[in-house]
Amino acid sequence: MGRFPESCWAVLVDDQKEAVGHVALSFRIWHEDSAWQGICAELGVPSFGERPGEALDNVVEATICYLNAIEQDGERERIFSERNIAMRPGMPSSEEPEGTGLPALGAGAVSRLEVGLTAVG
Repeated sequence: MGRFPESCWAVLVDDQKEAVGHVALSFRIWHEDSAWQGICAELGVPSFGERPGEALDNVVEATICYLNAIEQDGERERIFSERNIAMRPGMPSSEEPEGTGLPALGAGAVSRLEVGLTAVG
């Protein structure tokens, strides 16, 4: 089985595709009841698939849709606060400050996920 990203940076962009901030998100994929389950740990967004890669793709897509929906509804700040999710300004750097416990962009199993802040049309 291939190695899946354990975490990624979700880069939040505005209508002009300018980065307004980024958050670290992690995904868990496991097999249960004849299907592969997936969840975004920080946001609690679940999904599933017939194969591990499909479960990961589906949970990433569901997470993007969720982030777009809470942005459109004006709920991002409240939800991030309740879930203790810190949004950092701009794009992630190649090295995050020591002691943050956050992944560095491009390190190990870390990837970047661009998320638009406008409703999916």
